[in-house]
Amino acid sequence: MVTDPGSRVVEPYVETDNSVETRKAVSDSFLAIHNITSNRFWQFAALFGIMFVLGIIGFVMRLSSGFDDKAAWGYYVAVFAFLMTTSSAAPMVAIAPRIANSHWRRPISRAAEIWALAGCLNLLLYIPLIWLLPSLENGRRSLWFYGQVEGVPAYSPHIWATLAILGLVLLGLALVWLSSLPDFAVLRDQGEGWRKKWGSRLALGWRGTSAQWNWQYHRMGVVGAFYFMMLIFVHFFISVEFLMVHVPGWIDSLYPVTHAHNALQAGVATMMLTMFFLRQFGGYKDYIGLDQFWGLGKLLLAL
Repeated sequence: MVTDPGSRVVEPYVETDNSVETRKAVSDSFLAIHNITSNRFWQFAALFGIMFVLGIIGFVMRLSSGFDDKAAWGYYVAVFAFLMTTSSAAPMVAIAPRIANSHWRRPISRAAEIWALAGCLNLLLYIPLIWLLPSLENGRRSLWFYGQVEGVPAYSPHIWATLAILGLVLLGLALVWLSSLPDFAVLRDQGEGWRKKWGSRLALGWRGTSAQWNWQYHRMGVVGAFYFMMLIFVHFFISVEFLMVHVPGWIDSLYPVTHAHNALQAGVATMMLTMFFLRQFGGYKDYIGLDQFWGLGKLLLAL
């Protein structure tokens, strides 16, 4: 209900005679997609599950050989950098258009934000890399003024890179949780069993009031801005600490920026593929239209 134009909006959504579907119909439609699991889903889940188990076996085999042969870990580092470039940058598809107040991003914002959950896997993949990085005691090049300023630890690269990646993961989880508050409330009200239980815990009393929507909007803006800042910071560390400082004579001020820029491009490309699969196989053809593909295509062209 809306009073005069200068008054506060009491309800976040207004249903008019021109509405194609009622709010309840839209909610029921999404819940139906969420609750129904097809055989194709389980086939793909089994396939990727087998590949994941094979990856764990390969990781254990590599880990058992130790860290003395650093060249043998090159492929592992490349995989980590690839995942950080694609999955961790995909949430920017939701963050940047939200800041620019672009409404075409609304149907795909949640899909982009969910990619932040892959940061948990990236954090686990990063742990062995701590032992691959040599300390500053071996005389290698560094950004940390080791030996020139007192109190600089020999393991400064390890400390700051770990804190940066951990901060990125936590910000990503916070972003997903904030954006999912209305969904948790729906699960709380209409779910059953463990879904209802966890929806009630994570919804934090969400009722969809104007004050709550306003609170969510501003918090997501702040968290998204910090996520973008930390994303650039993490890619700076990856490009410098895992590559440039280990190549004698390599001095390039543009490479860290290029690495971060490539991540933004890869994030947009990742979301375009995600949109295709959600539209084609996920049951979201009525909600993801050509406007979203055109919008991301223009954004990718601009990048």
